[in-house]
Amino acid sequence: LRLVGSEMCIRDSLKLRNLQVGYNVPKAWAEKIRMERLRFYLSAQNLLTIKSKDFTGVDPENVNYGYPIPLNITFGVNVSF
Repeated sequence: LRLVGSEMCIRDSLKLRNLQVGYNVPKAWAEKIRMERLRFYLSAQNLLTIKSKDFTGVDPENVNYGYPIPLNITFGVNVSF
């Protein structure tokens, strides 16, 4: 299991911008289904924003516009034969 994350602090806020989680299936299991390698992964961007009570905007990182930065979630599978 691999977990990578990053936080950014802007204007009294905490933001989880990137999160990546991956799992490599053990080689013995992958070989049972005739694969050399099998990996599942999940990646998310702009997953969480915690703002101070004084901030009234949508997103502390995007204060000039009324729109929040979108959440992006990706799931995938890597297979090697």
